Amino acid sequence: MRAAYGKTESGPGAEAQFKPRPASALLVAPVLLLVFLWAVYWADLRFGWELYRWGLFPRTRSGLGGIALSWMVHGSVSHLLHNSVPVFFLSLGLVYFYPKTWPAILISSATLPFALAWFYARPSFHIGASGMIYALSTFFFFSGIIKGNRYLLAFSLLVVFLYGGLFWGLFPIEEAVSWEVHLSGALVGGLMAFVLRRSGPAKTVYPWPEAVEGSIDTEPKGVLDQPIEGLFDYKSGSNPEEG
Repeated sequence: MRAAYGKTESGPGAEAQFKPRPASALLVAPVLLLVFLWAVYWADLRFGWELYRWGLFPRTRSGLGGIALSWMVHGSVSHLLHNSVPVFFLSLGLVYFYPKTWPAILISSATLPFALAWFYARPSFHIGASGMIYALSTFFFFSGIIKGNRYLLAFSLLVVFLYGGLFWGLFPIEEAVSWEVHLSGALVGGLMAFVLRRSGPAKTVYPWPEAVEGSIDTEPKGVLDQPIEGLFDYKSGSNPEEG
């Protein structure tokens, strides 16, 4: 991937060299993910399954199943709508930046926050994809810092801007919000960024302009490009400022 004034390094195991792919190939996974979430919610309403009972219930054996299932269950249309936009953009970025490892990262982001929250969260059902959102957001953010890759960092900041309440969701402000899963997601994302620091885009490096391919100026030089001496025709001692 080439920047305007720089490029990304490549190395063994790194997914730094992105091959051009059609937009349809990038959109398949994010779109299918959203369709799946909305289909689950529709089926819950249509058949009265009360899927919230699939959610994580901390420190109980019956609640262990929620580690794998909680992320796909939502309590209301507004809850699902609130999560749909960041889920789409984060999964899209994941497919783009990590074309080989995105399935493993996505599954880890969806399940590990609930696994961690099982140990300390409040005794209630915890559901929703927000744990995955927090995990992926912090994963992109810390990956950008660790790798020194401005594209990952810029992408994560864009998500934070679009998902404005991200930071405040880490604190127990609203009783109905599972801040424990949010916090667990943020911790998981940071840990994944460290573990996968050698995967995905590499560090962005900035060579001198002359070293950038095609940046050498081959056009004839104009008057202002000439050496300073060539702009004046003074003989020794004839400079007006000297006398």
